[in-house]
Amino acid sequence: MEYRYNFKMNKNSRHQTATWTMFFVTLIVLLYVFNRGSFYVPVWFLMLALCLLFLFVMSIPKYIKVSDQCIDIHCFVELTRIPISNIAEIKTIDKKLIKKSLPIAGSYGFGGYFGYYLNLKNWTMFRMYARQWGDDFVMITDVYEDVFVINCKDAENFIGFVKLLIKQNENEKEKATII
Repeated sequence: MEYRYNFKMNKNSRHQTATWTMFFVTLIVLLYVFNRGSFYVPVWFLMLALCLLFLFVMSIPKYIKVSDQCIDIHCFVELTRIPISNIAEIKTIDKKLIKKSLPIAGSYGFGGYFGYYLNLKNWTMFRMYARQWGDDFVMITDVYEDVFVINCKDAENFIGFVKLLIKQNENEKEKATII
């Protein structure tokens, strides 16, 4: 049994993506126009900006696939797999907790909100996968104390389904130990 939860972009996320894109394009054009005679500095800066842009685009989350064995978070190039048996806690969280976070490596608005974030309240790192800023954030903590925050349109049903899978896996383990 598999379920798929798609990430959706809201109007604010689309505007921020357009703003960041215009910023990068304007920066590239200005570097080309004003530094035509220079050699290395504009080219290095242009390559750095293009590499960052491509890294952002490759990590934009597309959808979440939940199967009997794991939760797969699919990005354009990247795949994050969280085994159901490794999930210690899953719950909804308030967006106020995430507002007190600082993006360390990732995007804060370009194509969504994803990457590594530092929570300034309790100084913990978490990995975020969200296409929009909303009230439907789900925090998954695994047994290795890795924290993942995802944005899911139907958060309560998602959490209920994952908790059901956790119970099924625990029951299967108990049956295997009895036999």
